[in-house]
Amino acid sequence: MRKLFIIIALFILLPAVHASGLAFKDMAVEIEGDTDDNINAAGGSFEAAPGDNVELTVEVENDYPVSTTNHKIKHIDVSIDVDSFCSQDLDDSIEEEIRINDLEPDTDDEAVFRFQVPDCANEGNYDLDIQVDGKDEDGTEYTIEETVTIGIDKDASALLMDLTLDSAMSCSDRKFSVTAEAHNTGATDDDAGLLIIDEDLDINKFEFMDLRTGKWTDEDTQFLKTYTFTVDDSVEPGEYDLRAEVEYAANTKEIKRWVTITVPECEETAATEEPVETEPIAEESEYPAETQSELSQESEETATVIPPAEEKELFSLPVLIGALIAGMIVLAVMIVLLMKKQ
Repeated sequence: MRKLFIIIALFILLPAVHASGLAFKDMAVEIEGDTDDNINAAGGSFEAAPGDNVELTVEVENDYPVSTTNHKIKHIDVSIDVDSFCSQDLDDSIEEEIRINDLEPDTDDEAVFRFQVPDCANEGNYDLDIQVDGKDEDGTEYTIEETVTIGIDKDASALLMDLTLDSAMSCSDRKFSVTAEAHNTGATDDDAGLLIIDEDLDINKFEFMDLRTGKWTDEDTQFLKTYTFTVDDSVEPGEYDLRAEVEYAANTKEIKRWVTITVPECEETAATEEPVETEPIAEESEYPAETQSELSQESEETATVIPPAEEKELFSLPVLIGALIAGMIVLAVMIVLLMKKQ
């Protein structure tokens, strides 16, 4: 009788086992490429440090038996949410949603999330909430949730450093400005040295940094300063790599950053005087402007242009021939008269 009761109870509860439709099949996580085996379908925990890259894989299944009908689950969205790693005045929350394939009964798919632990993350434990939503063919909606714990553990000695160009050089001003920024993200205080250098630009600047441990927003955990440099006129035009180096952890660790400084090529143009064009001065006339216009129109209308062909030709060919004949006649008469006198 007892066995029969157990069988009946299992038969009654069996549909409830598959009532969710959706289920977490597995979870996996990699931190900076290294796998952490402390999480699975039931959640778990893993440790990371500020700045670490995390890859979280969430595998979801439709756990209805393959013979089940009308239970293809569609529109499946997998989302993760981490409220805040840092101080409340910093926007560092992680929220992401991925839609996976529709799932037939007894099939699965996965969503892969990639995110970086913020540099400002404080030490402690943080809840990473995972939620999956879907709807099957008969309109039934499904939601499943799980939580994974992220333990943030700072390295004993860790610094972050950045170098940015604020203002570039110009032909009128041979100055430029850069800003150096450093943060102590480690678990211990650090005495660090900052060197900004470029031999070609004749720049060699050293600064001591006293960086305490604490929250990202604490002033004594950070260093921020802007430097302005003047480049000598003798430096040739071109691009130069300005280097910033930070040594810390008793000079056992080093960070290097670069910015490109461009020295512009400026042409010196000699001032040349261009001739000034002057308008011709019109001659004054005794007539008013309206009368001058009328006279000009009349002159244009009455002016006769004699083409070269109609001009009087004083030495045309017929005239020359006539003159030659007349001369010969005169010459003949004179010869006759001379002969008579003799």
